[in-house]
This record gives sequence, C-alpha cells and structure tokens, in this order.
Amino acid sequence: MVSDVAAKGLGFAWHNAMVRAACTLWLPVLVPVVTGMLRDCGHCLTNYLLCSPLVPGIMVPVLCNLDDAAFFVVGGVVTLLLFGLVTLLLRELPRAFGYAAQAIVTVLITFEAIGFASALRA
Repeated sequence: MVSDVAAKGLGFAWHNAMVRAACTLWLPVLVPVVTGMLRDCGHCLTNYLLCSPLVPGIMVPVLCNLDDAAFFVVGGVVTLLLFGLVTLLLRELPRAFGYAAQAIVTVLITFEAIGFASALRA
C-alpha cells in the first residue's frame, strides 16, 4: 500500500526512507575497507570495523576531544540524529531534492570515513 505522500511524488514512504537513509549513512563507511586503506594493519582494521556503526557521527566527538565512554555515547547520539534527519528529509522533500541530499551526505560521510581510517593508521 502506497501512502498519500508517496503517491503525490513528494517523498518516499517511511520504510523506503529508512532503508535509503541507512544505505546513505553506512555504505560509504565501507570505502576504506573496500579500497584497502587498512589492509596492512590488522589492529587498525579491527578498530575501524568495531567503530563502523558510529563512523557517520564520529567527527563530533573527535573535534570535542572526548575520551572513553563519552566518545562512543556522543558518536552514537550524533549518528542516530543524522539517521533521523536523513530519513525525514527523504520522507518530506520531493524526490529530486531527496536524491540531492543523499548525494551530499554520501560524499561527506565518505570523506569522514577516509579521514577516520587515516587517523587510525597514523
């Protein structure tokens, strides 16, 4: 069953918006793994994969110089807020603007993932 908003072409249904938001946030996180940036360092790869659910929001705790549990809590909260924001954008914006938002977020998270992987290698 298609919702009224999706039928009018304004956005995606909630389920589709959530799946697209998840792909938008977490598929770019795999770029350093797929490109082999962490191939030579097993410890770095392990740490990156353990932190991969938080990579979309990891820049905030890094810039705030947080340590220990606060690092992971803030990173998790920012990641969840970003997921909610992207889902809401895909739900409420017209599809063309939703695709543009997806492209922008994907590029930013790709750069963030590459930067985090490089920081682990340093």
